[in-house]
Parts: sequence; C-alpha cells; structure tokens
Amino acid sequence: PATKGLLVGSALTLNGYVHVSAPECRNTTAGAISFEVTGSCDRVWAVLSNWSDCSWVIGCTHASASGSSRRITVADVAIDQELVTLNPAARTLTYVITAPAFFAGYVGIIGALEPEPASSASS
Repeated sequence: PATKGLLVGSALTLNGYVHVSAPECRNTTAGAISFEVTGSCDRVWAVLSNWSDCSWVIGCTHASASGSSRRITVADVAIDQELVTLNPAARTLTYVITAPAFFAGYVGIIGALEPEPASSASS
C-alpha cells in the first residue's frame, strides 16, 4: 500500500530478464513487462534507484546492500544481485543476478520513463 501510494502518475517500465549466456550457447530468453503508475517519474525513480530497498519487488521481505551488491529475499529464497549500471539522467539501472544458480546470469534492466503523449488521429 505505501509503495502503491508513492508510485503515482508516470509510466514505470520494467524490462524483464535477458539471459546472458556463453557465446557457444544458442538458447537465450528475453522478456519484458511494462505498466503505468500514477506519480512523477522522479518519485518512482527515487524508489527504484534505492538499492537497499526492495519494497516495490513483489514478494520481497528483506534487502541488504553493500556497495553495488545486494541480497533480497523473495519467498524464502535469497537472491544475490550486482548493480551493473545506474543512470540517474535516463532513470535506468541494470543489474545481474549472481545467485542462486537457477537465476545466475540473468540481467534486469529497469527504467522509470515518462509516458508517451497520446497521438491524435488526423483525418
């Protein structure tokens, strides 16, 4: 509820996980999800870019961070993540999951983006 109240008025785009595999591997997976929330992009970005906070991650019950590394707990599973890039001007961040093994190598790209203006039909 507190997060829902904060994420109010901008488009929050979560580009899902893209599997990073060795060049000899041909199987890769990419996924994305995008949804709109109400609130300013600056407020949304303030929440998303706080590497020690996982309140916006569905099911996350705990987060601890040290520098660019953090561990979050989701459904009693500890997930280790490494922050790869943080770009406040573009409101994007990239992270890689390093553990547990079944998630290791996945890259998440998260961005708080302004909604595109609605186009008007011209006749």
